[in-house]
Amino acid sequence: AAAPTIRFARSLLAVATAVLVLWCLLMFQPDSTVNHQGTYFTNVCWMLALGIGIAQYPRPVQGILVVLQAALFLGGWVPLSSHSAGTDALLPAVQAPSAVLAAAAGAAAIFSLFAARAAHRAASPRE
Repeated sequence: AAAPTIRFARSLLAVATAVLVLWCLLMFQPDSTVNHQGTYFTNVCWMLALGIGIAQYPRPVQGILVVLQAALFLGGWVPLSSHSAGTDALLPAVQAPSAVLAAAAGAAAIFSLFAARAAHRAASPRE
């Protein structure tokens, strides 16, 4: 039998997939919604389920996956996403490096908080 967290992750994936299928069926009816409308629910479910799945891997694999995701985010999304229909870039060229640096610093701060908490847990005796 699978661990409770894995069963929970599978449930999240099943619910998110069912919601996405239902939304797609409803979206393509006549006089229905447009394709940019949707719910964050499916994305949150998939993120949680995949996070639980990644947590099952050894720490070095988790670290590699986090670094790859951060590189994809910082290199592709931060400087290149459009914020309006009239522009090609989220930020002017002068601001993009500082935005990437700020996002990287924020990610590093969050990571260091989690690392410090993990170190504290490892050092404290278990009861």
